[in-house]
Amino acid sequence: MHYPIPTDGPVGELLRAAGRHPYRPAHIHFLVAAPGYRELTTHIFIGGSDYIDSDAVFAVKGSLVKDFTENPDPEDAARYRVQSPFRHSRFDIVLHPES
Repeated sequence: MHYPIPTDGPVGELLRAAGRHPYRPAHIHFLVAAPGYRELTTHIFIGGSDYIDSDAVFAVKGSLVKDFTENPDPEDAARYRVQSPFRHSRFDIVLHPES
């Protein structure tokens, strides 16, 4: 779900002066770590989300926008321990070895 960033301080003043809205499109954050690899903090944006083309903080990149597909299969839902129907997407996360 999209949400607004705080607008009660200097950021809000800047947004108002620029005539911009304060909203972020729907996105999911990830922190991925594995021994021997550099830790990665990233996010993906939900394709079709409101404000996907006008993120208040300009963080949307095409490679981070993913479409989600509805899966109504109760067996898949049980396997993933979620309620049916659920939505899913596939994307690759690549970690770089520590230097």
